[in-house]
Amino acid sequence: MSLAVRGVFWTGAYVAVSVAPLVFALLGDSPPGRGFLVDFSVALGFVGLSMMGLQFALVARFQAANAPFGEDAVVQFHRQISFVATLFILAHPVLLLVRDLDLIALFNPVTAPWRARFAVVSTLCLLAVMATSMWRRRFRLRYEVWQGLHAGLSVVAVLFALVHVELVGYYVDTLWKQVLWVVMTAAFLSLIGWVRLVRPLRRLRQPWNVPRSPSPSIPSRSPPARSPTAGCSSASRRSATSPVAWRACAPAPGPTWTARTASSPLTGTRGPASS
Repeated sequence: MSLAVRGVFWTGAYVAVSVAPLVFALLGDSPPGRGFLVDFSVALGFVGLSMMGLQFALVARFQAANAPFGEDAVVQFHRQISFVATLFILAHPVLLLVRDLDLIALFNPVTAPWRARFAVVSTLCLLAVMATSMWRRRFRLRYEVWQGLHAGLSVVAVLFALVHVELVGYYVDTLWKQVLWVVMTAAFLSLIGWVRLVRPLRRLRQPWNVPRSPSPSIPSRSPPARSPTAGCSSASRRSATSPVAWRACAPAPGPTWTARTASSPLTGTRGPASS
C-alpha cells in the first residue's frame, strides 16, 4: 500500500472516530422538552470529547499512522486541532445557556449536581492545558514542569468528561449504546495508559547514553592563509578537444572555530516533536 493511500486511510479513520460518538446524541429517543439547539450542543460536546481522546493517539508515535505524514506534521496537527476540539467543548455549555439561562446554576460548585461538577472541572483543566501550552514562556515554565502539567491536566480533562457523560445517563440508556460507550471508554483509557504510563516506563528501561566530550570546550583554531590554488594537484590534464586545462582541488577551508563552553545553548529546551 502506497504512502498516499495509507494517508487517506488514516485521515478517514480519524474523521470516522471523531464523529462516531454522534450516535449517542442523534440516534434514539431524546428526553422531552429539548430542541435543536440542545441536541446540537450535545453533538458538539461528544465530537469535542472524541477529539480530546484522539489527542493521545496523535502523540503516541504509532509508526504505521505517522509514516504517511511524518512525525513533525502529526505533532503540528496535534497542536492545531486542539483549538478546534476546545472550541467544540466550550460551545457545548454556551449553547445550553443560550437555550436556558437558568442553567447557569449548574456552574455553582456547591449546589450543582455531580454531573455538572465533573463537567466544570474537565473544562477548567482543558483551558489550563491550552493556556500553559500557548504561554509557557510567559509563565516561565520549564519544559519538564510544563510537560507534567500537560500530561496530568489532559488525563483529568478526558476522564472527568467521560464520567460527566456517564452521570448524565441520557445517552447510554440502551444496551447497544452502553456497549459502544464501553468500547469508546476502553479505547481512550488504553491510549492514556500507553502514552502516560507504558511508554515512559519503557523509556526508563532503555535510557539514552550521551557520550561526553573529554574537553570542556572546543579549542579555537584559525587555518593558515591559502592561495587560490592551494590543495590542487600539481598535474594538470587537458582535454583533447578543449584548450582549457582543469585541476582537481581540495575543499576550501572551513569557517574559523571559536571557543565555546560545554553548556549548550539549548539547555532546558526540547525539540518541536517532544511531548
